Amino acid sequence: MRRDEDREERFDGEPDPEDFEPGPPRKPKHKRRGLFRVIAVLMAGMLVFQSAYYLIDTFRLDAWSFLTASYELSKQEDVQEWQNAVTKIQAIENGETSFGTGFFVEDASVFITNYHVVEGADSVAVETEEGDLAEAAVVAVDKQDDLAVVTLEEQWQGGGVTLAETSASAGSDVIVIGNPLGFSDVANRGAIIEREEGRLVLDAPVFNGSSGSPVLTETGEVAGVVFASREQQGESYGLAVPVERVREMIAQAEDN
Repeated sequence: MRRDEDREERFDGEPDPEDFEPGPPRKPKHKRRGLFRVIAVLMAGMLVFQSAYYLIDTFRLDAWSFLTASYELSKQEDVQEWQNAVTKIQAIENGETSFGTGFFVEDASVFITNYHVVEGADSVAVETEEGDLAEAAVVAVDKQDDLAVVTLEEQWQGGGVTLAETSASAGSDVIVIGNPLGFSDVANRGAIIEREEGRLVLDAPVFNGSSGSPVLTETGEVAGVVFASREQQGESYGLAVPVERVREMIAQAEDN
């Protein structure tokens, strides 16, 4: 008799070994992981590129130049005093927040900025000396000259600047104080190039956020209010509303 292990028995329905044919090979997991890594690296690279572009655009050589000049100019006591009257104004429209520059006049009863800074705003607020936001109200606007008069619900403690009787003449040296490119209390020197069509043309550096900055004479009197900039023959110039129109606006606000 043969031993059981030497017999080969087959039962009905039992599959043959040939029935177990190998299927198509599966893709190795490490290849799929490698694809995910490539996609992640590409996405990260795009984010880095966008961030680098923003930084380069913000911190251009001319931006570094005016920050350096502002640092030196801000060491002067009179400039520091004028900076106390200049602050940021926040405008909220449909949940969107934007910022501009403005300044308090003389007894700090009114605040001057540009119309386009507060245009369409549901609410406005002025940044205090402590960095808080104080509720404010727009009491007069001039769309054509891009001016707005604002009042605070609480007393401003930072003091104000004096309005000149008339705008300085062409060739006069001026100092512009504002909050360009997200910085605060930036002061820079320049000059009035000319007066054309009811506005002052300046060679002082003006950037995004400079709107509403006071243009001050060497004695600290307001000669105008920055409202825009323009490019001409590769050079950038600031544009300002003359102080005479600012005086008229304040008088109208007081009458109302």
